[in-house]
Amino acid sequence: MRRERDSVLRSLIPSGRTLRNVGVLVAGTAGGQAVLLLASPVLTRLYTPSEFGYLGVFVALLSFLVVIGSLRYEVAVSVAPGDDEAINVLALSLSIALGVSVVAGLLVAGVRGPVLAWLHAEPLARYLWLLPISVAGAAVFQALSYWAIRKERFRPLGGATAARGVLQVVAQLVFGFFHGGVAGLLGGDAIGRVGSVGPLVQLVLRQPRTVLSSVSLGGMAAAARRYRRFPQFSAVAALLSTASLQIPALLFVALYDARVAGWVALAQRVVGAPVTLLGRSVSQVYVGQAAKILREDSGRLRGLLLATVARLVALAALPAVALALVGPGLFALLFGESWRTSGHFVRLLAPMFLVQFGVFPVSETLNLLERQGTHLIWDGVRLVLLAGAFWLAKARAWPAVEAVAAYAVVMLVSYLLLFALSWRAAGRVSLSGEPTHGAG
Repeated sequence: MRRERDSVLRSLIPSGRTLRNVGVLVAGTAGGQAVLLLASPVLTRLYTPSEFGYLGVFVALLSFLVVIGSLRYEVAVSVAPGDDEAINVLALSLSIALGVSVVAGLLVAGVRGPVLAWLHAEPLARYLWLLPISVAGAAVFQALSYWAIRKERFRPLGGATAARGVLQVVAQLVFGFFHGGVAGLLGGDAIGRVGSVGPLVQLVLRQPRTVLSSVSLGGMAAAARRYRRFPQFSAVAALLSTASLQIPALLFVALYDARVAGWVALAQRVVGAPVTLLGRSVSQVYVGQAAKILREDSGRLRGLLLATVARLVALAALPAVALALVGPGLFALLFGESWRTSGHFVRLLAPMFLVQFGVFPVSETLNLLERQGTHLIWDGVRLVLLAGAFWLAKARAWPAVEAVAAYAVVMLVSYLLLFALSWRAAGRVSLSGEPTHGAG
C-alpha cells in the first residue's frame, strides 16, 4: 500500500525542466539565506534584541506598503496571453509602485510621530526616511520578478534573490562594526532591497524592441481594466494577509516591549524568513506551472497541488522536529545567552512553520482560479482570529510566551484551512479537465 502511494505521489511531482527551475530559484534563495544564517551569530552580538525589535517594526510597516505596491497587477504579468499585453501590465505595475513610494514618503512626514508613539518605537523616527526607498526597491523587484517567471528566466531571478540577501547582510555587518545601531539594521535592509533590482531591469531591457515599443498609455489602461479583479479582490486580500503576518510584530512591541519583539524577530529571521523565501521561490515556479495547466489541461491541477504540498512538508518535517527539541539551547549557543528566549519561541512556532512551508507556495491557487473572493474571506477570518488571540493576551495579562503560543495555533489552523479551500477549488476545475483560458 505504501509503495503504491509513493508511486502515485512520484507520478504527480513535476520533473525535468520544472524541477530544474525550482532548483535554480531555491539555490538563489538558499544562497542569500545561507549568508544570513551564517552572519546571524555575529549580528546578534553587534545588535541588541531591542534593535532587532525596531527592525521588525520597520519591516512590518514596509510590508504593508509593498503588498499594495502594484495593487497586485504584477501577478497578471505571468498569465497575460501575449507579451504585448504582459509588458503593458508590467509598465502599469511599475508606475503604480513608484507612485506608492512617493505616498509612503508623504506618510512618513505626516504621521510618523503618533504612530511610533503608540507602538512605543520612538527611536525609529530618525530613520523612517529609509521607508520610501525600501518600498520602491521591494515593489519594483516584486513586479519584475513576474516578468522573469513569464519568460522562464529563473537563473537571473535566482541570482537577484541571492544578491538581495548578500547585500543586506554585508551592509548590516559593516554598519554593526561601526556601532550602527538601529540605523545599521534598517540601512542594510534598504541596501539589499534596492541593490538587487539591477539584474531584473536588465532582463526586461533585453526584450525585443517590438515588445518594449508596445507599451502605451492606452495599453496600460486596457490592462488595468482587463485585470481589475486583482486590485478589487487580490490587493485587499493581500493587505489582510500582510496584516495577519506583520501586525503581531507591531503588537509585541506595543503590548510588551522591543526586547520581546526582537526575540520574535530573530525567530522569524532565522526560521520564518527562510521558510517564506524558499516557499516564494517554489511558489513562483508553481504559479507558472499551474497557469500552464489551466491553459492546457485543468484536470491536472489537483495533482500538482497535492504533490507540491506533500513534498514540501516531507522536506521540512525533520528540521521542524529538531527545532522543537533543541531550540532554546541551540539559540543560546549560536546567538548568545541573551537570545535563549528566541529558542523557546521557535519551539512553539515549529509546527506552524512546518505547515506554512507546505501550504504557502500554493497559496496563489485561489487567485489563479479567480476565486479572489474566497481568498479574501480566508484572510479576513485569519485576521479576526489573530486579533482575538492578542485581545485575550492583553485582557488576561498573559506573559509573552503564552501570546506566542496563541499566535502559533491561530496561524497553523489558518494554513490548514487555506489548503482545504484551495483543494476544494482545484477539485471543481479538475472535474472538467478542460483548458481554463480565463484563469488569472
